[in-house]
Amino acid sequence: MAAQPSRFIAKMALDHKTAREDPREKLKALRAEFAAKATAAKAQAIP
Repeated sequence: MAAQPSRFIAKMALDHKTAREDPREKLKALRAEFAAKATAAKAQAIP
C-alpha cells in the first residue's frame, strides 16, 4: 500500500495563484500596464 498524504494537508493546500502575492510587484505591474495604455492612447490621439 502506497503512502498517501493526509486529506487535511490536501485540504489546507493553498491555490498556487493566490498563495503569496507581493503587493509591491503587483503594483509595479499595474503601473506598467497603465503607462502602456496611456502611451498608446497618446500616440493614437496625435495624428
